[in-house]
Amino acid sequence: MPSFDMKTVVIIFVLVNYSCAYLMAFTVNAGRKRFEGSAYLLANFVLQSVGMTLALMRPAVPAVFSVILANTLMFSGVIAFVFGAAKFTHRHVRRLPYLAYVALFVALYCQYTYVQPDIRIRTLCFAGMLIPVFLHLTLLLFFPRQQDYRKHCVHTGTTFLMFALLYCFRVYYAYSQDGMHNYFNGAPPTDALINTLSLLLTIFLMYSIQYMFNSRLISEAESYASRQLELLETMERLATEDHLTGIYNRRHIEGLIRSEVEIANRRSTPLSLILCDIDKFKNINDTYGHDMGDKTIVHTTGLLATHLRDMDKLGRWGGEEFIILTPHTTLEQAAAMAERLRALIAETPPPDLHGRQQVTFSFGVAQHKGGMSTAALIKNADQALYRAKQGGRNRVECTPGA
Repeated sequence: MPSFDMKTVVIIFVLVNYSCAYLMAFTVNAGRKRFEGSAYLLANFVLQSVGMTLALMRPAVPAVFSVILANTLMFSGVIAFVFGAAKFTHRHVRRLPYLAYVALFVALYCQYTYVQPDIRIRTLCFAGMLIPVFLHLTLLLFFPRQQDYRKHCVHTGTTFLMFALLYCFRVYYAYSQDGMHNYFNGAPPTDALINTLSLLLTIFLMYSIQYMFNSRLISEAESYASRQLELLETMERLATEDHLTGIYNRRHIEGLIRSEVEIANRRSTPLSLILCDIDKFKNINDTYGHDMGDKTIVHTTGLLATHLRDMDKLGRWGGEEFIILTPHTTLEQAAAMAERLRALIAETPPPDLHGRQQVTFSFGVAQHKGGMSTAALIKNADQALYRAKQGGRNRVECTPGA
């Protein structure tokens, strides 16, 4: 089968490896800092390519270069991939055992090149010693330190598992052969087929490496986008929520009031506003400390928030003062709501005060009328609250719309 001879296959294999090395060089240049171990992966293709090139130069080049150095470079290329895969998967691999393994490989090749020349045994050594390396690579890629990396590495790990299986067959076939005198000219078609399959696996390996890098890059981009979204949500929450109570802050509730006033003016729907604050709050701060004052604010805010309707909006107006926006609500309905809240707060003292002081609220209720501005509505509610304070506190006062 002249069209399927070993030398032709190896020449194609060399060209494919050089192409893979060229592509890997771009990948390394673009992602050296992002993808650990990429330089080792490039080294694999470079060493494989140079080693095969030297092997093709036989018999014009001495055996020390075309046999020993050539096969050592190809063998070392796979070892380099181990170090690159370990870095990519954040696994620790000791280098000294692998360096000793390479030294053993060189010693065996010297033995069966000069002392006992035997191509078949050299083939057995090359394939047999690479099988545990391929299996180690499979383990590194299937079981990375970070389990979420496994989805990135599974194709590359599968490729090396296939390499291991192919080389098991190569060992079996080399062992069953009677002998071989010239690797390129004397090898049977089966050897050429094995090298063709190795070539195809090398192409698939290049694809799987690119997938491994791109998959991780996409995953990192998605993770970054998710963190950015979380950060934006946090910033939005900080911009709208009161840091102590978790309800709307003054800036946001003021914007909501303006929006509802515009809707009420446009559609002539009822709208009321409740302004309230804690009675004699300064006494709580002065007597029990500001920490107790904060706990009182949090407690009473919780009572307000859990007893409002879904359509109602609660905000902290300032200090111990709060505002409740009640869309589609008449003055009478808002006043009844304020009365229920007043009674609830008076009957539910903060547990941290242990009954040492009663906590009460005063409420001012105002109703919006057609054409009324936001400022006028808030002013009416504030005037009603002032009357509640003047009237003895712990009470509800109303200001009808003008």
